[in-house]
Amino acid sequence: MKTSWWQGFVLVALGLAGCKDSGSSNAGPAPSASAPALAPAASTLVFDAAKPASAPRHTVPWPSLPRTPEMARTLVATSVLRPARFTRRKAELEADAIFSRTPPPKLARAIVGEERIREALRAKVSLGQGDGYLLVGANHASREQVEAFRRLVEVPASYTHVMLEAFAADGHWSGMADAEQTGATAALESYVTKGDSPSFAAVREAHDTSDYVAWKLGYAPTVMDLVVAARAGAFTLVPADMPPSLKTSLASLGDALLDVREVHAALTLRTALDGERPKARVAMLWGDAHVGEAGIARFLPKIATIVMVHLLGARPGDVAPEKKVTSRFVLDDPVLLPIGEDSEELALVLPDARTRGDVDRVRARDATPAASDTAVAILNVTSDEGAKLYLGETAYDLSAKPVTVRLPPGAVTYVVESKGTTVVGALTLVAGEATSLAVEPSKRSTRVEHHLPKPAPRP
Repeated sequence: MKTSWWQGFVLVALGLAGCKDSGSSNAGPAPSASAPALAPAASTLVFDAAKPASAPRHTVPWPSLPRTPEMARTLVATSVLRPARFTRRKAELEADAIFSRTPPPKLARAIVGEERIREALRAKVSLGQGDGYLLVGANHASREQVEAFRRLVEVPASYTHVMLEAFAADGHWSGMADAEQTGATAALESYVTKGDSPSFAAVREAHDTSDYVAWKLGYAPTVMDLVVAARAGAFTLVPADMPPSLKTSLASLGDALLDVREVHAALTLRTALDGERPKARVAMLWGDAHVGEAGIARFLPKIATIVMVHLLGARPGDVAPEKKVTSRFVLDDPVLLPIGEDSEELALVLPDARTRGDVDRVRARDATPAASDTAVAILNVTSDEGAKLYLGETAYDLSAKPVTVRLPPGAVTYVVESKGTTVVGALTLVAGEATSLAVEPSKRSTRVEHHLPKPAPRP
């Protein structure tokens, strides 16, 4: 059930237990035999982290490019590997609605904090026998959301491949010359192989051509950071989108162009993963409309583990959906939550100028823990507002007098609620050390003091 799926996901994050591969339970019937281009490849070839990506071998057959909406619908129908239960989402997800369905006791069991979220997502993607896919949907106008994706994937060995909609991939549509469907593939391969300034300049120019919004809003350097990480060997970078000239020629497809672009990306990825290889972990960054059961996920293998995450927060403009959250929620750290009871998709809500709390963190070597405390962590919590603290399954009434809680060392989520305002954040507790947490929800302020043991006196 949905609740048990989310509980299992949280247990994976905590390192207490695993959970079953949720991606294959509703995979649907096998694809039509008329769709060889996207049928799951035999376990035959993959990623070598010691070598840069080689030139594509074009062993994956590409069908003809659809020129009419009817042809596009036929292409999609014969390419789908995972039938969707829902249609493509039209309205934007709103953090306010998600938080409203998550009362403080439930929020206290959420996965909170950047490092904890990163590890939880990687652990979930790694489950199952097939490849794992992390599909991340962002708002194209948000620099901060692109930066959040970069932080999710930049740790070496987290993902074998990173696929970006921001770069156009060469097409190999049947019946067309390669010159008519050239993207940034060659430029990316040249830079990853050579690492020189002319190659980097060529990639940057290709990106500016295909990702107008990143150029316009000035966050192109953030995207280029991922190119540099690929050159350093962190992962293989795979372009996703159609070349601009192809998209222009297919404007008559209307909304079906989104579907055809996803087929283009799926064929590109199949080429990148074609052949004998170890298990892959692929992270993708798309505009949010492409992430969901009715998006790119439809064209991924049934055996794969798929985790879908929608980035919320840090969307520009006074009418951004997060504006509704400001008066009721204060985020000291990012929060990962299910988007609803009927979906296994997740929302990663980022603190921004509207929702971010004022957090002051300090460390001091002023503690002398008793020997009996060396196996646990001590948390002392105060609030001058008569607030209520939620830690896991337990609630505490707060005052100016510290409430002392003994906890296992490691990550902990705290939720403090007072007079309709809820503060959410994360701490990392260390065995044998004491931490003081003072939260004032009405002032949107949090102070964290880590009391480290005093240095031993000199003899």
